[in-house]
Amino acid sequence: MCSSSFDMAAALSAAARSPADRMIADVLLDQSVLPGCGNIIKNDALHRAAVDPNRHFVEGSPCDIAYIKHSIAFTKYKRFVVNEQFFQR
Repeated sequence: MCSSSFDMAAALSAAARSPADRMIADVLLDQSVLPGCGNIIKNDALHRAAVDPNRHFVEGSPCDIAYIKHSIAFTKYKRFVVNEQFFQR
């Protein structure tokens, strides 16, 4: 997920093939869908997107998916900037 070769469209396609009863939180933590996504990124992204982590992924509207996608990108960027600032001290 942090690699420059990461393809969000492919990840969303893989997520869409998830079983209907999977919760959004479980889909985000699935390393075959979002490699490198852990609890911190999952929690930040879902919180920012105001999406209930217990909701099933198939119940997510396209708007929810867009918010989650944006939130993951923002969280990834935020973590990178914080780490860079820490190591430049």
